[in-house]
Amino acid sequence: MPANVEETKDLATATFIMVLIKENSVLERSLHDQNQVNTKRESSGNIKARVQRKTRRFPFKLRYLTVLVLCGIAAYHYWTVQKVELTELNQEQQHLQTQVINLKAQRSELAKEQKQLNDKAYIERYASEHYHLILPGQVAFNISH
Repeated sequence: MPANVEETKDLATATFIMVLIKENSVLERSLHDQNQVNTKRESSGNIKARVQRKTRRFPFKLRYLTVLVLCGIAAYHYWTVQKVELTELNQEQQHLQTQVINLKAQRSELAKEQKQLNDKAYIERYASEHYHLILPGQVAFNISH
C-alpha cells in the first residue's frame, strides 16, 4: 500500500477520535448543568416533598389500622364463637372416650362369658344352679324350711 493511503487512514482515525472526545466533553457539561438545575429544583421543592410525604403516610397508617381492626375482629370471633364450640367438642370427646372404655370392658366380659359357654362343666353347673336341672343318675334334694 502506498504511504499516502496509510497516512490518510491515520489522519481520519485521529480526527474521529478528536470528534468523539469533543462530543464526550459536551455531554459531560450538559449533564453537569442538568444536575445543577435539578439540585436547585430539589431545594425549592423540599416543602412540596415534605407535604407529599405527609400525605403518603396517611394511607400507610390507614392500612395498619385496617389490619389491626381485622385482627381484633378475628380475635373476637374466636373468643365468642369458636372457643364455645371448641369447649363443647372437647366435652363430647371426653364423653365418647368414657363410652369407648365402658364398651371395651363390656366386650372383654362378653368374650369371657363366650369362652365359659363353650365349656361343658360350666353349662352343667349353670343349668343346675339357675334352672334346677339334674343329670341322669343324680338325685335332687329340696330343702326348705
